[in-house]
Amino acid sequence: MSVTQVVKIEGMMCQGCAHHIEEALKRIPGVNEVKVSLERKEAVVKAKGNIAPETYRKAVEEAGYTFIEAK
Repeated sequence: MSVTQVVKIEGMMCQGCAHHIEEALKRIPGVNEVKVSLERKEAVVKAKGNIAPETYRKAVEEAGYTFIEAK
């Protein structure tokens, strides 16, 4: 079953930042697809199942950005 979650992120300033976050989120086991929107300050993540917000927090913060929430 595919699950779509929205991850809110602060600190992105350019497309390079968005790409960096996209790559960090794609490394999470179970993630199939990531689309980052610089304008909306979010990433839409499609995964094989629900991923805990703490997993997203770790990936975003290790990439150097601020995790706000995941829904």
